[in-house]
Amino acid sequence: MGRKRLTAVDLFAGAGGAALGLKAAGFEILAALEIDPDAAATYERNIGVTPLVADIRLVDPDAWRDRLGLAPGELDLMVGCPPCQGFTRLRGPKGASDPRNELVDVFARFVRSFLPKMVAFENVPGLIKSTHGRAYYERLIAALEAAGYEVTERVLDAADFGTPQHRPRLVVVSAHGRKPPLPEPTHGAPDDPEVLAGRRKPWRTVRDAISHFPPLAAGESCPNVPNHSASSIGPRVLRFIEMVPRNGGSRREVPREFWLPCHLTHDGHKDVFGRLAWDEPSSVVVTSGCINPSKGRFVHPEQDRALTPREAAALQGFPDHFAFSGGRLSVASQIGNAFPPPLAEAVFRAAAAFLRRGARDDARSSTRQQGGAAQIA
Repeated sequence: MGRKRLTAVDLFAGAGGAALGLKAAGFEILAALEIDPDAAATYERNIGVTPLVADIRLVDPDAWRDRLGLAPGELDLMVGCPPCQGFTRLRGPKGASDPRNELVDVFARFVRSFLPKMVAFENVPGLIKSTHGRAYYERLIAALEAAGYEVTERVLDAADFGTPQHRPRLVVVSAHGRKPPLPEPTHGAPDDPEVLAGRRKPWRTVRDAISHFPPLAAGESCPNVPNHSASSIGPRVLRFIEMVPRNGGSRREVPREFWLPCHLTHDGHKDVFGRLAWDEPSSVVVTSGCINPSKGRFVHPEQDRALTPREAAALQGFPDHFAFSGGRLSVASQIGNAFPPPLAEAVFRAAAAFLRRGARDDARSSTRQQGGAAQIA
């Protein structure tokens, strides 16, 4: 039983961030579902599984489960990472009207149909911190508990699991009749006692992730490295970026007479046009705007340009060989929306160990019951 191949279904599959974690943890991905054709093409190209390309709201979960040849309760793990845009801090109360919010309820409907042995769900912390998000979260938990699941939830920082980026994520795992674990951090700050004692590794840094990629100027591409292409920048913005101090500098450190007009009348968004710092994890969350310096701290630590999609993917924890399909904006969206693979791997390794331990316990219990029955006979 300990060697049995564990199975998973990947909903809201995206480009394959969760899938990389599933494969590394030893799961066989039986099926995936994704609405975006470009992301599905990336998934198939790198994961080797062809997702069903469809709006999940229009998919009958019972009919799909039947097509997969699964009986209720047979699947080991169902994974769901629905769109988070409606719950992000940047959207605030405006996110309450995002129609994608209802996908949390749709995920619960698929859980009720498949009744997997274990469920894993990932989203932004705003799901439990915003008023409208909390309502969706409480409905999800109520649905899981009504179906017999016990729930563990925690906000995890992807940097604590080997991702070179501070990225807090709400992770919820649940299982029938037993409370499943979430992983303990494997990485930490260089001065953390656990790191100094050798029990954890130091955080991976921006330098660890991107310093080995060939240098580029704005508008240049490297044909030998997948998705390593820098956006073109107009002369005025380029001159401004050149004045931002290297290695973590902010736009606010540029003399005010050179500020762009929009920044003279607006005191917010202080990270835009800022540079990443080499020797720490990315301080800014990689979003779908990760290749646009006007969307956040997405300027290279030394080179006068925005991050390339390849570099942004590395900050998410994707391996260098992972090639994304689609146009530049589509690729940036796939990267920004991904479940960081190192964090996903840690979550799913803990899930795999839990499921295998449960299988062994069930096997021992069955053996004891059979032995007792034989003695009575």
